[in-house]
Amino acid sequence: MQSPVFYIIFGILGLAVIWIITYFIIRFMRGSIKLQLATTTFQPGDKINGKLDLTTKKNITGNRLFASLVGTKITKTHRDGKTHTNHTEIYRFETALEEAREFPAGYNNIYDFSLDVPAAGTGDIMNSKLGQTVGTALNLMGGTNSRIEWKITGRLDAKGIDLAATKKIMINL
Repeated sequence: MQSPVFYIIFGILGLAVIWIITYFIIRFMRGSIKLQLATTTFQPGDKINGKLDLTTKKNITGNRLFASLVGTKITKTHRDGKTHTNHTEIYRFETALEEAREFPAGYNNIYDFSLDVPAAGTGDIMNSKLGQTVGTALNLMGGTNSRIEWKITGRLDAKGIDLAATKKIMINL
């Protein structure tokens, strides 16, 4: 016979799984966002040109539709025989594609967007916004178990559950 703690933990895990499945079903029933990028590798100063394909299945009250470039520092530390992972957002740049509005059921539109990968300009790369961000991150890292992960996110911030899509990219310094 199992202890009551086992049944409580199993019940909580079961409810969590049901909640996650329900969330994704509801999100799927509202519509979708798809990101399209010509390439996923960029250099400082490049333009990230892409398309965001928004399709709604139900009426959605949108607060805003946007695309963003996000840099996250991922640090793994090993203590007491365990691995701990920490995620810290170190860079974010957003561009608005639509302000607040109603998106009717059956709406479909493809939005073009352009995000700038910060460049060094006429000076050294470490003087650019990106260089300063990366320099700060490298100073904070202090070890070889850290990396910076970059992604493009398209999101319809909406009443209720948001619609979103993400693509990982590479920025070579």
